Amino acid sequence: MTLSIIVSTFNIRDLLRDCLHSLEKARPAMKKAGYTFEVIVSDNGSDDTDEMMKKEFPHMKYRRNGNIGFSASNNIVRDKCEGEYILMLNADTMVFEDTLPESIKYMQEHKDVGAMTCKIEMTDGSLDRDARRSFPTPWVAFTHMTKLDRLFPTSKLFARYWVGYLDPNQESEADVIE
Repeated sequence: MTLSIIVSTFNIRDLLRDCLHSLEKARPAMKKAGYTFEVIVSDNGSDDTDEMMKKEFPHMKYRRNGNIGFSASNNIVRDKCEGEYILMLNADTMVFEDTLPESIKYMQEHKDVGAMTCKIEMTDGSLDRDARRSFPTPWVAFTHMTKLDRLFPTSKLFARYWVGYLDPNQESEADVIE
């Protein structure tokens, strides 16, 4: 198994369904690249997700938890992962068909990289700036809380929280990834 995808969810059944369908659409590109993946849905006690999983995605692993939160939800199924790589995916995410094989290829070619994120776009096409951030030093926190980073969105001095001074289309290191 090349990749294990953990999807943590809580009461967003329809968004989860869209996410899982996007992963299914990515399966042929993964197979073509010689990779396989599994999906493990870790549910924080949603109202009706278990029925949808049984009906529509019986081939995916599913664990129903209490409402333990995102991090704990990921960690509780971590030891069930069979993949060489692990992707922790938000349930409101849509994955492009080539994203998974390209990400695996990148990780295989860059053995010095321990974790990565991709450029993430919102449904309106805007950049999700939280995908990569700087370490929240007192200065970075101050400029963010006072909104100086929004006043000077490309300044290396003020725009460190969301690293707005970096081109979002270029590869770069990040202190915090999401």
